[in-house]
Amino acid sequence: AGSLTVNSEQLAVNRVVLDNGSLAVKATGAGNSGNLSVNARTVELNNGAEISASTNSGAGESVTLTNVDTLTLNNGSQITATTQTGRAGSITVNSGQNPVNTLAVNENSAISAQATGERGEAGSVALNTRTLTLENGAVSASNQSGTVGGDVTLENLETLTVNQGEISASTVDGSAGSLTVNSNQLAVNRVSLNNGSLAVKATGTGNSGNLSVNARTVELNNGAEISASTNSGAGGNITLPQLETLDINNSQISASTATGSAGSILINSAERVRLQNQGRITVEATDGGTAGNLELTTDTLTLTENSRISVSSLTGQAGNIDIRTKDLLLDRSAITAETGTSDQESGANINLSASNLLTLRLQNESLISATANADADGGNITIDAPFLLANPATGADGSDIIAKAVRGAGGQITVNALGIFGISEGRAIAGNGTNNFDASSEFGAPGVVQLNQAVDPNRGLTQLPETVTDPNELIAQNVCRRGKESELTQTGKGGLPPTLEDDFQGEPALPPLVEPVASQSSAPTSSTPTPISSKDVQPAQGWILNAQGQIELVSYQTQGLEVRRSAPKSTSCP
Repeated sequence: AGSLTVNSEQLAVNRVVLDNGSLAVKATGAGNSGNLSVNARTVELNNGAEISASTNSGAGESVTLTNVDTLTLNNGSQITATTQTGRAGSITVNSGQNPVNTLAVNENSAISAQATGERGEAGSVALNTRTLTLENGAVSASNQSGTVGGDVTLENLETLTVNQGEISASTVDGSAGSLTVNSNQLAVNRVSLNNGSLAVKATGTGNSGNLSVNARTVELNNGAEISASTNSGAGGNITLPQLETLDINNSQISASTATGSAGSILINSAERVRLQNQGRITVEATDGGTAGNLELTTDTLTLTENSRISVSSLTGQAGNIDIRTKDLLLDRSAITAETGTSDQESGANINLSASNLLTLRLQNESLISATANADADGGNITIDAPFLLANPATGADGSDIIAKAVRGAGGQITVNALGIFGISEGRAIAGNGTNNFDASSEFGAPGVVQLNQAVDPNRGLTQLPETVTDPNELIAQNVCRRGKESELTQTGKGGLPPTLEDDFQGEPALPPLVEPVASQSSAPTSSTPTPISSKDVQPAQGWILNAQGQIELVSYQTQGLEVRRSAPKSTSCP
């Protein structure tokens, strides 16, 4: 077939609008199609409109859009490069030019390069745009069993929004291409997936490609997904290399297989990774396959509301989890590795490294677990953190760190910390209501729990008495034993009778001087007090009238006394 060109090597068309119409190049038999090129500033496709290049078994050429400012597909419209058993062409938008300002794919519309028959080869899709929005739309490259998968490449993005749509590179029994977002460019400012997906997948015996998203902020909400999956083939890797923040809300990032080999996940986020409301980051093999590794680096990692980070293969070999963070909080959530077989590295391992104070915290029935099924040995858990803190149990089970096995040997739990609080070694039995380290095996040899604390939190503590003060020390001493030939004189309390049975007496009491003696206390004294002689002259401090009406000088002050008291009644000490 020949080619179709619109304003090639001329000024761009201001506006191209297709309403249930088409621009197409095609070969319906064994022939090859030509190229289709549109040079326009605005391109609108509405109500099932189409721009396409197609073949049956021949070679397809490319669909090329250049100098586009705005590209919109609505209501089931399509831009496609397809073949059945031949080789499909590719789709490019503004390749090597200034990016499109706005590109929107809405209402079951699609941009796709695909091979729909056996051994057909899919082309690639390359979009150079600042803003890409999918509202129940799709961008894809796919084949059935071809050996060459088409790639999906998004360049110069500033904002990517996918609401109930999908961007994918896929195959059934062949090789899927890769999906890359801003590879080797400035990071996308924001990627938002709301019940939408970015995916590379092989649904039959094929292999999937890799998935890489270079973005500052990635948000997944309401069942959104970033995934690399296979059935029985080799899975690709997922890489998010230059994040600042990652938020996963009731959504997941997953690398998975059934009986094949799942890829690995690598996430590097400068500020935070937050999983909530059953958010997931998982690498899994669901039917005996091999699971890859999961590596995550961030300043702050938070898992809440039954969220989970995991690697697992229930009957096969699981990979390892390696987390490096400054602050890690698990709140009713889990970090788990589960394996059904173990290689020379002894099962699925978990390595947690944190650096800030109180950086690893567990609360509300949280779990860190490296477990083994059947004859596999339990995985190892290594925690390096200044402090490990487990809050008191709030439910039936408590928060646990376990490396258990069934018939194999238990794993090893190693904690290197300044202090470990709220959790101790013991069996993590359902319903025990305690926080435990458990490296046991149900039928095999137990593992090891090694707690390396630089500071023992119990060191230097003193056992306090149950009774802080001895009541006997509060009883007054016998004043008669404080001096030689002392007396106890009842005087009342300034204007009150000595007892309730005595009459009121108004004259002041004159306590006589006593001669002190050395204390009988067993405590050492610095010196012996000098006795005061009865002949020593005491300076007068006041005067009174005695019983004979005479003025008598006394050694105490009488100023302010308004009543006179009679001579006191004295009782000699025993």
